Amino acid sequence: MVLNAAWKYYKGDATGAEATSFADTSWTPVNLPHVFDTPYYSLKKGIFWYMGIGWYRKHLNVQADWKTSKRIVLEFEAAFQVADVYVNGKLMGEHKGGFTGFYFDITDAVTAGDNVIAVKVDNTWNAQIAPRGGDWLFLGGIHRDVYLVLTDPLHVTWYGTFVTTPTATAASATVNVKTEVKNENAAATNCKVTTTIVDASNATVASMETTQSIDAGATYEFDQTSSAIANPHLWSPDTPYMYKVLTTVSNGTGAVDNYESPLGIRSVEWTAEQGFFLNGARLLIVGINAHDDRAGWGIAQTNAGFHRDVRLMKDAGFNLIRECHNPHDVAWDDAADQLGIMEWAENDFWGVGGYTSTEQPDWRQSSYPTKTADEQPFQDNLKQQLTEFIRERRNHPSIIVWSMGNETFDVASGTPMTNCKAFYKVLAAMAETLDPSRKSAVGGAQRSGFDQLADVVGYNGDGATIATYQDPGKPNLITEYYDHDGVAAYPWRAGQVRWVGYGYGSFLTDNGGLGGVVDYYRLPGPEWYQYRQDHLGTAYTLPSAGTAAKILLTADNLTIGNDGTDDTELSAQLVNSAGTAVDSTSPITLTVTSGGGLLPTGSSMTFDNSKCPDTRCIRYGQVKMTLRSYTAGPITVTATSAGLPSASVTITSVDKGGLASSVGGS
Repeated sequence: MVLNAAWKYYKGDATGAEATSFADTSWTPVNLPHVFDTPYYSLKKGIFWYMGIGWYRKHLNVQADWKTSKRIVLEFEAAFQVADVYVNGKLMGEHKGGFTGFYFDITDAVTAGDNVIAVKVDNTWNAQIAPRGGDWLFLGGIHRDVYLVLTDPLHVTWYGTFVTTPTATAASATVNVKTEVKNENAAATNCKVTTTIVDASNATVASMETTQSIDAGATYEFDQTSSAIANPHLWSPDTPYMYKVLTTVSNGTGAVDNYESPLGIRSVEWTAEQGFFLNGARLLIVGINAHDDRAGWGIAQTNAGFHRDVRLMKDAGFNLIRECHNPHDVAWDDAADQLGIMEWAENDFWGVGGYTSTEQPDWRQSSYPTKTADEQPFQDNLKQQLTEFIRERRNHPSIIVWSMGNETFDVASGTPMTNCKAFYKVLAAMAETLDPSRKSAVGGAQRSGFDQLADVVGYNGDGATIATYQDPGKPNLITEYYDHDGVAAYPWRAGQVRWVGYGYGSFLTDNGGLGGVVDYYRLPGPEWYQYRQDHLGTAYTLPSAGTAAKILLTADNLTIGNDGTDDTELSAQLVNSAGTAVDSTSPITLTVTSGGGLLPTGSSMTFDNSKCPDTRCIRYGQVKMTLRSYTAGPITVTATSAGLPSASVTITSVDKGGLASSVGGS
């Protein structure tokens, strides 16, 4: 059950806010996903966003039969970056790390009827939590979805399936599925796990069944391998064919849990001599880097928004996205699977140029601790985040490598550098233990011998041409290049990845991070159109100057859900009397004139280039912004611009109630 709607929020600390009796009537009503700095579209140099504590509270009605027969779990997809979770005044636990999911079993803390969830979130820079530095804006808040999950006491654990393809050729494939089942009954239980593999039409192509007694309180891993699947559809960017793995857990009297996992059948190979191979054939990586923040909402995007972002890069002909420089939402990986775009997935061990050793809360610090007392807690935290990162995403065929971080050579001189490199090797080995089906990687390895610390090497910027890094004897690619034409291609290089896909927030310089081929508002620029022509042969003509006669207002989804996982992208385009788009900068206002639709600013938002700090709001006479809803019913949005007739569009918001079948389910 999605719990994104109807929270109360307070920016600052509030003594006693975890208590059920705490008076929150003066707090601000908000919905999730949410960040402290909503609305967010002001970009300037320096640390100007809010860093500190924010509180969230929500009432939850628990049915009596849940309490007596189910395990009740509260699951967070992420909160940046330290989250203390309370239920009815009792601390359920604390999670440190801003981009990976976590959960707490709250069965014993809830009562039938009304309950209060309270979450204290702190985004203050912390010397013992990664990232310690980075070229970005580290916005606090519960910025991804929250779920209430009900399961039988005998159930699949959180992201408890691990799906691999030991053999994957055009002629035949086998599928291995490891399934963790936990028995929270008071006595040992005879458990049967039935695993069915279905194709895109839901036809069964393989099935396995295993029975095992599980002791009370114990977790058992079922290990099943399918018989050969003849002539499988192989997953690739050109043919992103997806199967499903359906898991049914039975307790001897009937099915008690169902769980669904994605499956793409494909093989991956990295070589030092010939680059990258997918399904046995060499494939040149033509990639793009992508942060996941957006004007207006910051990092609090919806699943629909992430899908739209991935599609933008697919539509420009890229075949890989580097998720820089932190784990993106799992919905991003779903989209990459479905649309056919490979992923360089990256943990948030991050360095930043011009770092200091002042240990001040400004995110311009050494990537690795400078104080001995901070080293072990920092290492423990990164190992925790790496474990969560891989566990959540390991079943996605789009992910072809696990990167341990980016430019982590930006550390203070002396012993910390030696320790940092040693720890990086520990992380790389740990990643390949957590997931033996993929290689580990180092992103931005062009300094201090960092390219020797993992199996696959990514070079940024000048690393593309430094003699030492040419034909290095290890699988490698350029993980950041900056000019449209890229860098020289060699048979030993797997490919190259453009910096950067979308404009993003950066505290290092005014406008410094905003050089995306698509801007911060998701308006494509000339390079996006040129890449699309280069990669796909799609010719283009950009709008030219002209006199606007009217507004064309469209929405890419006319029907959306009301739970905060969905949205629609509004586009208002100025056109001339013939209906042709014109490059005009006349201010445009979007207003929700009826219904429960929400823009990041509320019910109305004006786009005016003369007032937009540090970036354009209008491009080629067009503005874009997403709208979401938390109530069901019709929503009408109207676009206005001085001297022009208004335009309207109606979107229907539908109720998306329902229960998730298992923790970490689809």
